[in-house]
Amino acid sequence: MNTFKYVLISAAKNEELYIEKTIKSVINQTIKPEKWVIVSDGSTDRTNDIVEQFSDKNNFIDLIALPPTKERNFSSKVNALNQALKKIEGLDYDFIGNLDADVNLEKNYYKEVFRAFLGNPKLGIIGGIILDCIGDKELPQNISLNSVAGAIQVFRKECFKNIGNYVPFKYGGEDAYMEIRARMNGWDVLTLTELKVLHHRPTGTGMGSLSKANLRSGKMFYTLGYSPIFLLVRCFYRIFDKPVFVGSILNIFGYFMAFIKKEKCPAGDAFVNFVRSEQKERLMSLLPFNKKRTVVKTSRMIKI
Repeated sequence: MNTFKYVLISAAKNEELYIEKTIKSVINQTIKPEKWVIVSDGSTDRTNDIVEQFSDKNNFIDLIALPPTKERNFSSKVNALNQALKKIEGLDYDFIGNLDADVNLEKNYYKEVFRAFLGNPKLGIIGGIILDCIGDKELPQNISLNSVAGAIQVFRKECFKNIGNYVPFKYGGEDAYMEIRARMNGWDVLTLTELKVLHHRPTGTGMGSLSKANLRSGKMFYTLGYSPIFLLVRCFYRIFDKPVFVGSILNIFGYFMAFIKKEKCPAGDAFVNFVRSEQKERLMSLLPFNKKRTVVKTSRMIKI
């Protein structure tokens, strides 16, 4: 187990409130990374200073500080991640993890991830379950278990190389793109619900309010190729997610706005066709008379 080598990449913009906890949780891992490249995406707060304090004492941490940009956007995040990938070229490793700068990992996180990889050679991407810290509560994200939250995706090297670099999506979704491409190429994707990861900011709010995040998510779903029927079913299923009812309405409205503007999926038609074929299969699995159905479990179906 300890012979496994891994590297981490992170894109961080103005994360002074959270990044110290993230760094400490990586430093305390039972298996430490060979290299961790943190790209500060034009941060104007103390993010760079905090990273430098730890990189001075931990030689596996590297900081790349990019110049400030006008606003936070998903294209710049993808550029930051691809900058980190250039930095690790030529390094010897077995796994690569994309880690957001606002999460906190258990000390055995990567050890348990590698144990799961070892048990199934078809696994291409693994991650734990995100618990959103809202006030004094820790609420598990509602996620399909054949998916992994982008904040904590860990790739088998062969899978990552098979996919290629990150592709920018106008409204986000670069992490969804990576795992969908993995499944397209025959890899399994798995969330390990026994591995808890604390997330210190509500998902999607790094670039605005929760309402704006839900509107943007609707646009993202369209550019990822979601079918309208699947989106409606998804919104109904998640109607009690915060903001209750409003979030689903904003998802639908955002999707419709992207449809009117004829937004394109940057991954191409074959990608969209695969997304819709997966979604059709999931919708068919909901039909009670379908004896061959295979239900994709979600985190709500099990005890977290």
